[in-house]
Amino acid sequence: MTPKQALAEVRRRFGPTGALSTRREGIKSVGHIDLGLFFSIEGEGPTWEAAFRDIDERKIRRELFDEARDQPCPVCFRTMRTKYDPKLPKEKRYLRYPMWTASHDRYECGRCAAKAKAAVEEKTA
Repeated sequence: MTPKQALAEVRRRFGPTGALSTRREGIKSVGHIDLGLFFSIEGEGPTWEAAFRDIDERKIRRELFDEARDQPCPVCFRTMRTKYDPKLPKEKRYLRYPMWTASHDRYECGRCAAKAKAAVEEKTA
């Protein structure tokens, strides 16, 4: 996909505020301009096609996050909360917050997600 085609696609999806950006590392960003000042990134990737696929994946994850709110964690069955408790110590604030676990391809509570991440890192080390 050429930059011209990518610009046409982003304008189709986001209207006249749609915009593209390329970083020095070669990462392509797709999004829109908020209030005429801020570039809101909706998707990123090494190619324009990957950036547009990322938009769709982020949208699906947002929907899954909304479904995970106040539902039991699929691993430990504790209710996941959407807001952390500021009264808790800093290291425990996000324990029950829904977090994406790529190895399981689902949302789990923060504690279970951390355990899954550690297990994956242990296997690769």
